[in-house]
Amino acid sequence: MHAGAEGPVSVDFTPAARRLGLVAAATTAILVVAYAVTLTVGLLSLASPNDPVGPPAFSILEILILVLMPAMVALMVAVHAWAPQRLKVLSLTALVFVSLLAAVTCSLHFVILTVSHQPAFAGQAWRPLVFEFRWPSVAYALDILAWDVFFPLAMLFAAPVFGGSRLGGWIRWTMVA
Repeated sequence: MHAGAEGPVSVDFTPAARRLGLVAAATTAILVVAYAVTLTVGLLSLASPNDPVGPPAFSILEILILVLMPAMVALMVAVHAWAPQRLKVLSLTALVFVSLLAAVTCSLHFVILTVSHQPAFAGQAWRPLVFEFRWPSVAYALDILAWDVFFPLAMLFAAPVFGGSRLGGWIRWTMVA
């Protein structure tokens, strides 16, 4: 262990881990902003608030999620490498939950992007129950599992890793919120 700006930092936090963390954090931030802009444009283009976001915005959102997930996993890997030894069990738990988030959401959005629009599924009575983001559907249930269960658990377990400075405290409370 050695002391860093946030207190004792793991000796596992190598220059490569630092670079990975910085690149992953920047990539995550850029992709989240791109997602928010695309979603806003998609929502503003709707004739009715009850309509789903349509093409091309919907496909762009799906692709952004698929690209975002590896960056989020890499960021949590860097957080785990940075965590002090006494908190590694929490950062590893966060890494597992963010990996579960990535696995579920990538599988879901890849299937929706590549399979749900195939002609073989058009007109099938069961199609909305599987592919649409409306309750009840398999897609909606999996999305809830990923983003309303695994993501918050990842943030709650990662939050205690941050502290010791104004920035660390801000990151901690943002993750808890």
